[in-house]
Amino acid sequence: MSKPIVQKVCPIVSRCSNATPEILMLRHPLAGIQLVKGTVEPSESPEDAARRELFEESGIDTKQPLFFIGKNTRMVCGQIWYFYSLDLLCKRNQWIHFAPDDGGIELQFYWLALLAPPPQDCGALYARVLNYARPQLLRRLQL
Repeated sequence: MSKPIVQKVCPIVSRCSNATPEILMLRHPLAGIQLVKGTVEPSESPEDAARRELFEESGIDTKQPLFFIGKNTRMVCGQIWYFYSLDLLCKRNQWIHFAPDDGGIELQFYWLALLAPPPQDCGALYARVLNYARPQLLRRLQL
């Protein structure tokens, strides 16, 4: 019997700062540099899951449209990843958000230039995610 396919979502938040497109990154105290991501619950759509994960992990609660930018079945074996993009007017350059997962954890958020290479302490999975999502984001942002 095969395992069920796990659905993952990755809402990628972007902003334009001094005409440079940037994406929101997070530093997990145990797992290094990441993007917001999570698992789709049985009763929700991938878009609803993306909004929920964005709120739970970053504190961002928005009614702005999420733009579907792709679906990938090769990120992790047995998983389907759904990618969404959200443009945000955010003046804060960095912040800390207390996420209730795993007994509570503080996540540090900051912005990374969209065209910058993945940070050195970014895990291999998130480097692949960045390399996959970057062309879709550039196309959507018409850059």
